[in-house]
Amino acid sequence: MSATGCGVHSANVVDRDGSGVTPANTLISIDWSRVLDDVSTAHVVINPDGDCCAQLGNVRAWRHKLVLARDGATVWEGPIMTKPVLTDSAIEAIKRRLPGRP
Repeated sequence: MSATGCGVHSANVVDRDGSGVTPANTLISIDWSRVLDDVSTAHVVINPDGDCCAQLGNVRAWRHKLVLARDGATVWEGPIMTKPVLTDSAIEAIKRRLPGRP
């Protein structure tokens, strides 16, 4: 049963073979949308910690995907279409999911 309200989000970068590349342990902001039969988007800003930056530096467009979960249930998933932007304090990534894709 679903409920409205504030949930706990998590994000993971996953390889196309299904293996995990890196979790995003400290999310600064997260925004995602789902639109029936249209392109949906997700935008995450991650505060890098530990080995996160090194792992995200190896992310390749169309090889990796972003998986977003809310309270442990996947709510958005899609291919990484551009390389994440790395700054001194955050990693910013915008992803799109194509229509007809899970």
